[in-house]
Amino acid sequence: MIKSGKVFIYGRNALFEALTSNPKSVKKVYVTDTPANKEILSLLKKSDIQYEITKEKQGAEKRSEQGIIANIDTNGLFQSVETFFKKTKITPDTGIIVLDGINDPHNVGAIIRSAVAFGASAVLIPEKGVSSITSGVISSSAGMTFKIPLLRATTAFDGITEMKKLGFQVYGLDMNGDVSLHKGNFSKPSVFVVGNEGVGIDPKVRKLCDGIVSIKINKNCESLNAAVSVGALLYEWSKQHRKVLE
Repeated sequence: MIKSGKVFIYGRNALFEALTSNPKSVKKVYVTDTPANKEILSLLKKSDIQYEITKEKQGAEKRSEQGIIANIDTNGLFQSVETFFKKTKITPDTGIIVLDGINDPHNVGAIIRSAVAFGASAVLIPEKGVSSITSGVISSSAGMTFKIPLLRATTAFDGITEMKKLGFQVYGLDMNGDVSLHKGNFSKPSVFVVGNEGVGIDPKVRKLCDGIVSIKINKNCESLNAAVSVGALLYEWSKQHRKVLE
């Protein structure tokens, strides 16, 4: 279940993305005054964010943190489906990723990273059944968690139902799908649902899908994990929507 709250992030890249894309989420920063952290310190001095200069650390701890720890409030990262679409025009290039039961924080982070890379409009992370936004999610996303709208609904079913009313085509992602990815026509506003790593898409959610997309892979490989599958899917989708890569 999603539980918004405060988490710690570490290192320059994640904090830079937070400061430049969603500064309101940054509550306090602990940073060493080193040449490598000059840009971060400059951003902090220009902001109203509370920060504290700390002593430089040594060894493995220094390498992992880069002399930076930040306290992040994840409450400000989310918005409802209704709020998002009140201010966002729906076009054929609108593409939404919905996570349905994704429990692995690293998969959640990697999916968010792919969503940003291939120009998806938003990622819907339901309150129930999905890994919370943790420091691991933010790290796995390479800070991209701060660069894309994150939508909330109580369940994936609820969020998808709202978007179907807005005219979206809904596609599930499954190895045994009826639509081959490389032959898929995603010309309309699209929602792509990725299911639990073990059991796949919830049956109730599956019934909402207009089609189930499959990715053909070599027979020597049994399956792809959720994050890799989403990356492949969005790559093909973006080929049909070149504007999203601009």
